[in-house]
Amino acid sequence: MVGICAAVWAADVPILKVTDAGVGPLGAQTEATASSLKRALPGFTIRQTTVASEDRVVPLLSVTRGRQVAMEVLPGDRPGSKKSYIGRIVVRMPEIMRRSGFSPGRRFADFYPDSQKAVCKPGLEQNAGKFFCLAPGMQHVGLEFPSAPGAADGTIWPQAGLTAVIWTPEAFDRYHWTPID
Repeated sequence: MVGICAAVWAADVPILKVTDAGVGPLGAQTEATASSLKRALPGFTIRQTTVASEDRVVPLLSVTRGRQVAMEVLPGDRPGSKKSYIGRIVVRMPEIMRRSGFSPGRRFADFYPDSQKAVCKPGLEQNAGKFFCLAPGMQHVGLEFPSAPGAADGTIWPQAGLTAVIWTPEAFDRYHWTPID
């Protein structure tokens, strides 16, 4: 009975995968509104909230399934547009990460055997103590790792385990990687 209920419930939830085009049905042309995400992500709960940085408050759409945060969606500005489109998606749900080929906890050294070839930057402000790297073979996807133990400056640590996958509509290697741009 549990297997049947799980299969029926799973059929209502879209299969989400992170690609250069976006996360499942979400991409650069998706409006960053709760109603737009609800239509695109049946089976998930969308909650509108905010995130504070040092000098401003920015809207954030939290996407959950049950009690688990699947992803956080931040709006992005588009010059000349009155609509708000997705500016960043931070995927935290292990199931989505695994389905995309980025298993949570997988070590930095597994992704980048030659760490000299990794394109990485330290996190700033609220993201201090983390480092962010362009996903191998992708242009719009980044990987979040914790810094070396005791380091708050984003020091690359080969044993660090993957904590999140980030999609941006612009090329990730040009992304500022601040908590909220």
